[in-house]
Amino acid sequence: MKIKRKNSRMKRSILTLRKLLWGLAFFMAMALLILVLEKTNVINFIKPGRPAPQTNQPSGPTPEQRKQEAEATADAKRQMAEGPVTTPKTSVDGKRAVNPVITSASQAELRGFVSGIAEDGGTCTATFTKGTVTFTKTSAGFINVANTNCKLITLSSSDFPSKGNWSITLSYSSSKAIGTSPSTNLEIQ
Repeated sequence: MKIKRKNSRMKRSILTLRKLLWGLAFFMAMALLILVLEKTNVINFIKPGRPAPQTNQPSGPTPEQRKQEAEATADAKRQMAEGPVTTPKTSVDGKRAVNPVITSASQAELRGFVSGIAEDGGTCTATFTKGTVTFTKTSAGFINVANTNCKLITLSSSDFPSKGNWSITLSYSSSKAIGTSPSTNLEIQ
């Protein structure tokens, strides 16, 4: 009889210990969750009087930027469907004439590709112009099956000396090819 009581007590204390351990694990998980939410400023539970930090950076593209990107993409698709309009097959210096296309442009980045050639090693140059002010950003071209893609050109608001409407062209140059896209506009706010 004494052994059965001991086993029974031992089982109850093991069950109690398990319950305590699970409770402790749950408590620790909740404390960790609150700490993470506090550190990421999702909640202000620990110091409720502290204001949430304000950021001047938008969390994503504005509706106007989305509209401009959609228009640029539609223009690029139209250019691809129509093919080259006025570009001759070879340029004056004997290089192959190609057609750079801006697929999207925003205050943060510019994307594009070059139809008419598939090669590595060329240079993509984005030229931004507003009035008499001009600046350029370059990236490398890389082969992508049937065309040449331009590596992502990253931009920041400090690249643009002033707000307003900027004209953008994308040029491509290599030992074998050369070309410039039609201009597109980008509104900097």
